[in-house]
Amino acid sequence: MNKQAFLDEVKTRLEGLDESEINEAISFYAEAIDDRTDDGMSEEEAIADIGSPEFIANEILLDKPITKLIKARTDKKRQSLEAWEIVLIILLSPLWATVLVVVLSVLFSIYITLWALVISLVATIVALILGGLGIAIMALTGLFTSSGLNTMGVMGLGILCCGIGLALVIPVKWACIGLFRLMKAFIRWIKKFFIRK
Repeated sequence: MNKQAFLDEVKTRLEGLDESEINEAISFYAEAIDDRTDDGMSEEEAIADIGSPEFIANEILLDKPITKLIKARTDKKRQSLEAWEIVLIILLSPLWATVLVVVLSVLFSIYITLWALVISLVATIVALILGGLGIAIMALTGLFTSSGLNTMGVMGLGILCCGIGLALVIPVKWACIGLFRLMKAFIRWIKKFFIRK
């Protein structure tokens, strides 16, 4: 495959995006091919080094917001629909609209659950640390006011809570990073449904 055929195929696969975005991507990959050929590769080797047009187009599309992908896909579909297809879509809308709402609700609930996990993990750490500090401060004031509490035991409990909270900071940080990666992978997985031809 030569450079022009490669760029034409990438451009075809990006159909539906704004013309400026397509031109920007095409010029980027044309320059990438030129850089590799300047370094001594043949045109075919440079194209093989970059990747297949399908892979390149998918990566470009996966970086776009999901709303842009939906708009591009619906614009492309709208241009190619015939009258009988439009009538069929309208007649079957009670069925497919219900299924679509259920699927979107499930996907949204999964996304919200992941965020809730992140927030609850962080809130637990903050509660342990601040609660431990609060208990320790109460115990210190109890030492001076002689309120009748076992102040050393209460202070030990406060320090223990604070220590547990501090010990969990690193594991919770890695758990949150993992959840963010999972959310990113989940969003990319959803976007792939709008990229397929």
